[in-house]
Amino acid sequence: WIIDTGANYTCIDLQSAENKVLPLTLSDELASGVGNSTIARYETTIERLYIGDFLLEARPVAAIDLTHVNEILLLQGTNSIDGVIGNDILRQFNAIINYAEQTLTLFV
Repeated sequence: WIIDTGANYTCIDLQSAENKVLPLTLSDELASGVGNSTIARYETTIERLYIGDFLLEARPVAAIDLTHVNEILLLQGTNSIDGVIGNDILRQFNAIINYAEQTLTLFV
């Protein structure tokens, strides 16, 4: 997982959601990609999502195809990701990102 302060919502990679056999419902809304691209968006719920030691239970998230993101990461020599932590979680839990320390603090 990565943190994306520019992402409006948290999402899981569609392939990861399918591998975990999460129920998927096609959304009427499309997801925005880089530039003007749009992709299909599904809705699902992750029963247990850990961000470090912080546990979110029964968290509704979007599921989108992150293949293009993972291809770029692999070309850069970085690991692929299963999802993106977006502003919905960062704002809800008053996140503080300390770039120098490379830490994320969430508050209940």
